[in-house]
Amino acid sequence: MKNKEAMLQPGDMTYCKENFSVENQSNEMAEVGVILGNGANYSFDQIAPGSKKAYTLKPVEENITGWTDKTFIGEARIVNSTGGVNSLKVTCK
Repeated sequence: MKNKEAMLQPGDMTYCKENFSVENQSNEMAEVGVILGNGANYSFDQIAPGSKKAYTLKPVEENITGWTDKTFIGEARIVNSTGGVNSLKVTCK
């Protein structure tokens, strides 16, 4: 991460501790894996060529030993899950 930006090639990973966006800078569909906090919340999103997707770190409800509690997700791991030569630009805001 340099100046709150990182370029991810396939298989690369970075971290953000704040809201962030992921931009597909290639000419093909890209797949990004986003793992929030301790890994209990994650998603795999597809991003069209030249498109950008914004992510917000926010409270989530967790059920711990029968109690529902709101926990703030304070970090995210972003993984370029695409094959080939796709490049993703990650910007932490």
